Amino acid sequence: MLSLRSFVGPEARRVAEQLKPPQAPPPDPEFEPDEHQRRAISTPARWLRVLAPAGSGKTHTLVRRAARVCRDNRRARVLMLTFTNAGVAAFEKQVAEDCPDVASRITARTLNSYGNRLLGRLARSPRDPHYFELASMLGPLVRETFKLTIDDRQMTSAIRPIWRAVEQTKQLGFSPDDPEWDDAIMNLLTPTSSLDVLGAALHQTGLPGQFDEDRIRDLWLPFWRSAIAATTQSTFTFEDQKFRALWNIKREDAQVIGNARAAGFTHLFVDEFQDTNLLELMLVCALVKINDAELCVSGDDDQCIYEFKACSPQYILHPDYYILGLLDKADEEFETVRLAINYRCPPNLTEYSSRVIQNNQNRDVKPIEPWRDTRNPAAEVRVVQMSASIQAMETAIALIKEVVDLTGKGVGSPGEREQVKQPEFGLLARKNTQLVPLQLLLTREGIPYYIPPKKNLFLSRAYQGLELAFHLRAHGRSELRRAIPAHELKPFAECIIVLADNFGRWVLSKTNREKVRRIARRCDSVDTLIGELRDGGVGSPWFSSKLADGIQAVVDAQDGMAVLQVLFGGFRGLAKDYELERDDIFNREPPFGLFVDLAAGFASEEEFVRSLVEARQAAESMSGESARANPVHLLTAHAAKGLQFSTVVILDANAGFWPTSHGDREEERRLFYVAITRARSNLLLFSSDFVQGDSYAESPFIREMEVESNLRIRSALPEDILNSLIALYPKSRKKAWRR
Repeated sequence: MLSLRSFVGPEARRVAEQLKPPQAPPPDPEFEPDEHQRRAISTPARWLRVLAPAGSGKTHTLVRRAARVCRDNRRARVLMLTFTNAGVAAFEKQVAEDCPDVASRITARTLNSYGNRLLGRLARSPRDPHYFELASMLGPLVRETFKLTIDDRQMTSAIRPIWRAVEQTKQLGFSPDDPEWDDAIMNLLTPTSSLDVLGAALHQTGLPGQFDEDRIRDLWLPFWRSAIAATTQSTFTFEDQKFRALWNIKREDAQVIGNARAAGFTHLFVDEFQDTNLLELMLVCALVKINDAELCVSGDDDQCIYEFKACSPQYILHPDYYILGLLDKADEEFETVRLAINYRCPPNLTEYSSRVIQNNQNRDVKPIEPWRDTRNPAAEVRVVQMSASIQAMETAIALIKEVVDLTGKGVGSPGEREQVKQPEFGLLARKNTQLVPLQLLLTREGIPYYIPPKKNLFLSRAYQGLELAFHLRAHGRSELRRAIPAHELKPFAECIIVLADNFGRWVLSKTNREKVRRIARRCDSVDTLIGELRDGGVGSPWFSSKLADGIQAVVDAQDGMAVLQVLFGGFRGLAKDYELERDDIFNREPPFGLFVDLAAGFASEEEFVRSLVEARQAAESMSGESARANPVHLLTAHAAKGLQFSTVVILDANAGFWPTSHGDREEERRLFYVAITRARSNLLLFSSDFVQGDSYAESPFIREMEVESNLRIRSALPEDILNSLIALYPKSRKKAWRR
């Protein structure tokens, strides 16, 4: 592993001092609607579709339209629905600033919260049921429907992916009690990828056979309805907030329909409509019908990046077919307004991103013009080619150390320093596990960062199994005990239990876990415990002997890299999510390859273990709300949607990541489009010859950008690359990080 300190030498500092400042974010222009925005604001159309590319002033436009509606009609009330709390907050802020005189008649809600409000007393606090509950409620039904012969312990581990498929089916609009709907829903879903996504989810359950459209209709949907009936009284999930609201309206439940009418809105606005699934579409149509409301949908089909969640760009691309078809108004049509100017992105980034996205066939062909103004200068764009992925990460972090003032003191007047209000760097990855080495490296360099809790591997319960393998080794190695704080070192009995739970495909039964605990209590050393396991103390003699071999291999491994290879090869529970939470990223994308790469770069196992401990300790404070003010954000491209950073770093910009080998090419291109349009001033795309030892070509999306050859950096020496990147920033105007 390269040393970061080797990058930050006198030459790099000297170059940095001579270079120009990073571009400040362009100020928001005083909102004076352009011709496209004026049309969206003023049109009297009852059915309106606003297609709004990134940075086109959509929020301003929708708020001005809502204000115009309320001012023209004293009885008008507007309900704005979106999908995130951040989206609601943005609307409410803009309404308060732009139209306080009619703010009382404009309401913003998430679709989930509005569904909860419709249900009233029928709603409960949403939560995912525990897998033991699900196994008890659904186990007999699973065995009977799919002719499975598995015991209760196996059912407990297998039930979670089946329940995920149950939840995913709710998103597709199927009726929980009326099979006559199935053909109509199938017809609506056929032009989308949603049935393929459901089929893939059912394949992941391990249930026998292939789930094509016929088998979904004939086998899965009857099971799904029975599963809904069996769990309705005892479960209430986030998906149920919309699912039960819709189907209580369909059943003409007086309370739910009364709650829908009580709001009294005359106009319904739905933002980010490209992120709608069929369930949400049907709920929106039901609300329009109950209130005889006018409808405005807005969004950008080029930013539809959640097809794996059953969303589809088809709904915003063909509103006449889907929306007016469901409303029985086939003789009417939507008016479409296309917002054409990107006010947020620098002009060259607008052009690069347009070149990429125009390669998609399934899209609305719309003009996307850059905002050409002296207040919106071009961004600095670089394509950086490096030998290895870990080298690219270290270069990015060395750059951060050079150009971000981590002291909080800053340079210049207090007024200049206070202008820095957003994180300087957004480090974007295609996969969750690409963020793991960045956490280790940032912690080692003392750079504060933010990472969303669900992306933070070191908060994962499954990560405990990996770290406890080193705790177990520390009981016999004094040098490792120095790396782990004494108050954190776990007893070897606890280490053995966790490793045993992760050894086989299934978790230990309560009986076997208690046997391991009793053996560990009466043994005074790891060697004695392994001996008792070899004598057949846990489960079958074969399993007990294999478990003893696995633990012995962990204890005897030569170094940290060898330990990781043992865990990767022998402890199956660490390699796939069988019984843990579905959001446990360690299990979804096992990062063993990355850990092995990292371990190989440390001088000793002690140093590697110490870095793991420090990274985990730091991670506990890097996912809270206060950490959002830190100068570096670690995110996947999906999580970055809606955010902006002065510098965006795209990691592993290679084929196989952008796009992934299994992803739909057009959806992957939309995701890349979203990622590169997050940058305000600087976009750095790192392409690596080797990632975890495998060779990868440069991403085809970079070729589609048609980046000029003089903006490509390739050197055998990482320090030369670093100096070229530092050239984008000045030492004299280094920006301060302020909490």
